[in-house]
Amino acid sequence: MICSNCGTHNTEGSNYCNNCGAPLKHIKCERCGFHNKPSAKFCVNCGVPLSTIIRIVNNKN
Repeated sequence: MICSNCGTHNTEGSNYCNNCGAPLKHIKCERCGFHNKPSAKFCVNCGVPLSTIIRIVNNKN
């Protein structure tokens, strides 16, 4: 798994880069299901703010 932030090769299944600490998983938009880069603040497919969706999802737990 290659880090999109620094280009380091990481072990498959890793959640974070072992060089820079950037998240390696994509953020799934709860509105449309699109997989966005971990650094995205808005869904590139439907435009919804991802931090709002994450906050709503976390408040349900």
